[in-house]
Amino acid sequence: LTLTGGRTTGANSFGEDTFSGGAIRSLTSGTLTIDGSTIRDSGTTGDNADGGAIFAAGGVALINSTLSGNNTTGQDADGGAVFVRGTLTSTQSTVSGNRVAGVNSAGGGLHATGDVVLNQSTITDNHTNDPSGIGGVLWSNTGAIDISGTIIAGNTSGGTNPDLEPGSGPLSINFSLIGDRSGTSIDGNIGTGNVFDTAAQLAPLADNGGPTQTHLLLEGSPAIDAGDPGFVVPPDFDQRGSGFGRVSGNAIDIGAL
Repeated sequence: LTLTGGRTTGANSFGEDTFSGGAIRSLTSGTLTIDGSTIRDSGTTGDNADGGAIFAAGGVALINSTLSGNNTTGQDADGGAVFVRGTLTSTQSTVSGNRVAGVNSAGGGLHATGDVVLNQSTITDNHTNDPSGIGGVLWSNTGAIDISGTIIAGNTSGGTNPDLEPGSGPLSINFSLIGDRSGTSIDGNIGTGNVFDTAAQLAPLADNGGPTQTHLLLEGSPAIDAGDPGFVVPPDFDQRGSGFGRVSGNAIDIGAL
């Protein structure tokens, strides 16, 4: 399934176990692609009902899209925006303001059990309320994780790991901003060009042009011009699309914009 240029708002499912995926539930082994689209204010309510916006048994590919204001509520219900069992990729996408509420629940924004590739994306303001919960993203897996040019910051948790729990698989982080490494074993020697334990200084989620809402970088943000100095187009444009150059200023910025 590919959703292109779509907008889903206020879709909800209610019930335990099989009622996962507030907006989209994909049970195939293929990849669900969300391209240039918005899924917002959707949710699941029920124990073991995962993925406030999306539940996928296969893979999920987010491209130039925004998932915001989604939630899961229930015991062992994970992934406020996305729960994916296959490979998760996010390219120039924003995951913001999603929530998980329930005992033993984690991944306010994203919860993946397969490989993860995050490229030029922004993951912020996601939350879990359980004292044992994980904030922005959780990868309870042994798969490979590759984070490049991405902001993961400003997420919160009732427990440890406000921003991320990287799991036990191979981990690569380059030219990215991780706001808070608390609870992780990530040290300052990993990768190249990273910014750690620093606020991203993002403007609120808003219409900044293009089909999806985004977070602008405020003046003085450490993510400005801090991306890969070897970057060359394509892509020519950031998440907003035509008219919004991927590089503005001296170098590419970290994040979706």
